[in-house]
Amino acid sequence: MPILLFISLFTLLDFVLLFTIGGQIGLLTTLLLVLGTGFIGL
Repeated sequence: MPILLFISLFTLLDFVLLFTIGGQIGLLTTLLLVLGTGFIGL
């Protein structure tokens, strides 16, 4: 299932990005909320 693999990679990349950038600005919770909402939306 290439779609599931793509979603997993995209989620992993998003997590790395939000952990690097959000960790400094404090957007970690907000990005996690957006990520969770987007994952539920799929």
